[in-house]
Amino acid sequence: IAAAVVRGSPRPGYSVLLDRTRADLNRICRNSKDLVAFARDPRRHPVLLSVYYGRGLGQETVDRIRTKAEVCLRNLVDCSVWSALEGCSPESVHVLDTPGAFEFEGTLVWAIPDLVYSRPGRPHSVVDWKTGRPDPPGAFQQLCLYGCFLRDGLGLAGSDGYEGQVVELAAGRAWTVEIAEGDLHGAEARVRASIGRMNSLLQGSPAEPRAIGHFPLAAKRARCPSCPYWELCEGEVRATGGPTP
Repeated sequence: IAAAVVRGSPRPGYSVLLDRTRADLNRICRNSKDLVAFARDPRRHPVLLSVYYGRGLGQETVDRIRTKAEVCLRNLVDCSVWSALEGCSPESVHVLDTPGAFEFEGTLVWAIPDLVYSRPGRPHSVVDWKTGRPDPPGAFQQLCLYGCFLRDGLGLAGSDGYEGQVVELAAGRAWTVEIAEGDLHGAEARVRASIGRMNSLLQGSPAEPRAIGHFPLAAKRARCPSCPYWELCEGEVRATGGPTP
């Protein structure tokens, strides 16, 4: 949609987006019949997690996904962001299809904001569309990290800070926050702490991961079976009385 606005061409409507989404989901369902191809090239041959773990794909799940896609796409089409973009010059709109990076104290930090745009006389805006459950504190922290990416990765100076927009597609609501210089410092502190935790789990040169025993299990494990890395922890989780699929 953003690309169409930038080109000055008609925006794709709900039916077009729904057809594209259905085609993508159907493609992944077909891919799931060939797990060998997934193991060979997972990025080019994505599959459903439930199929990978041998749980199949029940009709209840299909219906839930269909309903959620319809709701989210309708709210996406009606999002107020598109009218704001119509007043922007093409070079002031950044549609990021692949992750970008910025260097932080010698480490590359990767980010991929959903949309970035700039309007005259206003702070640079970064948009994050959400399809899951609302998590305002987590969303704000993510937007602050995106602010660091705008500053250091895209070179968009924010003397007046940045504007963060969260659009909750499942709920059909949106909210905006100001991202000040102090918020960027807070994001940097969290990145620094995260890098420190990751480095503590490495050893040697070149770096290799420590034994799996150095990696603690999550405190809350109810969602563990839906994690992409379930196969790494399944035995340990079950041995501690954790959930099973």
